Amino acid sequence: MSKRLRLITAGLLMVSMVFTSTFAFAGESQAADSEDVNQDAIQVELNGQDVDEQAVQAEEQAIVQEQAEADLEAAAEEDSDFQVMATDSADRIKAVALNYSNSEPSKSYMEYIYCTSADSYTYYEITAGTSGMLWFDAVPLNDNERYTSAQLGTYNASTGKWVLSGYSVGFSAGKDGYDTGGGIDVKAGGKYCIAVKSSTLNDGLVILPYVIPYETRTLAAGKTMIASGYTRANGTFENKAGLFKIKPSKSGYITVSLKVYGYDTSFGYVTLLNSSKKAVSDKLWYYEGSKTSYIRFGVKKGTTYYLKVNGAAGSLSEQYAYGIQYKVTSAAVKKNTTKKKATNLKRKAKYTAVAMPATGKKATQWYKFKVTKQRATQIKVDATNVKSGKTTITIYCGKKKVGSSTISNGYVNTYTVTHSTKYGKAKKGTYYVKISKNAKANGAIKIKYAK
Repeated sequence: MSKRLRLITAGLLMVSMVFTSTFAFAGESQAADSEDVNQDAIQVELNGQDVDEQAVQAEEQAIVQEQAEADLEAAAEEDSDFQVMATDSADRIKAVALNYSNSEPSKSYMEYIYCTSADSYTYYEITAGTSGMLWFDAVPLNDNERYTSAQLGTYNASTGKWVLSGYSVGFSAGKDGYDTGGGIDVKAGGKYCIAVKSSTLNDGLVILPYVIPYETRTLAAGKTMIASGYTRANGTFENKAGLFKIKPSKSGYITVSLKVYGYDTSFGYVTLLNSSKKAVSDKLWYYEGSKTSYIRFGVKKGTTYYLKVNGAAGSLSEQYAYGIQYKVTSAAVKKNTTKKKATNLKRKAKYTAVAMPATGKKATQWYKFKVTKQRATQIKVDATNVKSGKTTITIYCGKKKVGSSTISNGYVNTYTVTHSTKYGKAKKGTYYVKISKNAKANGAIKIKYAK
């Protein structure tokens, strides 16, 4: 698809390796030879990619901002005459409301606009069917290589003149797909226009004008809802996007993705809110194609949540429309909230998947396993479906604390338990695992008694 902007995707060098650190705790001293240890510990191995997620996000956002600044300069050079244009006779066009789309904005309603004079704007009046953000999609009318530009505008009743937005978009024939333009704040029944200009008489565009509503809307799983990011007001950019109400059909976690129309790469921030519209997660960064910048939230069946999107391109001269979608993956919600209710883990069994629904409160999960004789012992916690908040693991032998560590979100964490006179081995006994989450932590973990 032809795009309004070309973003250069950062090539992120991912180095596969195992990161190891040891958390030691004072223990009972015992006689030991040179290979023995007289301390208890959990040895943590982080299985995955050694990636500084904050550095990755910063690099991704730098790419977005660099292109934004370049586009802002290009737009200013291209159209210096956008301030106030004289009123012209205009055909009336209705801007339809747009909510859902399977992939791209619907093309069910198209209009044809022509340049009635060369090198000056021809105006077409648009009536907004609802309040929200006004956009248009367009392709050149004629199959030639001439350049046609268009932009939206408002009507100043006191002066009787159209005031164009300055967000001009250029269209060249011979390209595949369509381009998107616009991004102005409109009210239902308001009077607006689209102005088209070309160096050649009777050149024009085939356009689809549409309004994306601002109000909170219900988003169904598996569908893409169209929304808007920012609008410019008095020289500043304001987030006008509404919230997206969701009610998952099963417990587990949701995976959220964004589609930013008019860009080669999609990006933005998403936060999960509870039914009172209070944040119950961190603000997570999404960057299409990234192995670390994906978004997952823990949810409970039948519970009402809201998704809030914040764009990353607030300084762009041409604002964007985006699509948002989520899918649900099931995981059990267990009642193992106390040591007495600990879930039993069998040695070398498959992972046990457990949901950590977003509640905005601290919570714990308890597990237990038995070591029948002194041996090498490992517990694995797969946290690839946890992206928000802080989660910790603490291991006990009976009442004695063996060790504790912060779980690395987005990775598989391996914990080697040392609780004997031999390093890397655990003595016979019953062990307990406590998983503790803070108020913003949620998602789903998988845990197993590996060996």
